[in-house]
Amino acid sequence: MQTQIQTLILQALESLADELENENLKNPTLETKIYGIEGNLDSLALVSFIADLEEMLATTLNINLVPS
Repeated sequence: MQTQIQTLILQALESLADELENENLKNPTLETKIYGIEGNLDSLALVSFIADLEEMLATTLNINLVPS
């Protein structure tokens, strides 16, 4: 399960790379900084990333982070 979640996180970052035109996110790793000092996402992009990841978790792994 952990590996599947990590894969979804990396896929969400890759999909944001094109939208944000951010070369650092085109091939993210577990070491990629996403927020904060030297991070690749600003606050608005972070919110978008979280929303995308929530949707991917729900559709792929049937994990709902927001209660119905």
